[in-house]
Amino acid sequence: MPNSFDPTFDAWERCNNLVLTWIFNFVEPTIAQCIVYLEVAVVAWKLLRDRFSQGDRVRIFDLQQELSTMKQGGNYVTHYFTEMTTLWEELENFRPLLECNCTVKCVCMTSRLGKDYRSKDYIMKFLSGLNDDFESVKTQILMMEPFPDINKVFSLLVQ
Repeated sequence: MPNSFDPTFDAWERCNNLVLTWIFNFVEPTIAQCIVYLEVAVVAWKLLRDRFSQGDRVRIFDLQQELSTMKQGGNYVTHYFTEMTTLWEELENFRPLLECNCTVKCVCMTSRLGKDYRSKDYIMKFLSGLNDDFESVKTQILMMEPFPDINKVFSLLVQ
């Protein structure tokens, strides 16, 4: 929070008030009562997060369980793909990839290998949940060199 003499204070205050209003109007009235007297949005946000968060491990478990049981079923491939990528993206928010600690230029390939492994895991899970109608396409995709990314896999399936 900038002090009141900072040239950015007025802009900060407008944004802060806007975010406080959004938070206040979004939560249930009984919950809003515990933040109504707070003057800084980030303080309100942290208070609500600490008080009502279900915990990352519980959500990670739920996401992984949903992903492990997800199947295309009667859905179009597009719907199945969208649902699955939504869950993957949420899971990635909780479990970001490891970052490289190399000083100047990366030589360890940690980030790149992590992305590659994760991408392949996603593709395998996506393919395993498809209906049997896609058996021949799945086999072709699994035999491709180089192995395609998830968007290319999706593109091949909807052609």
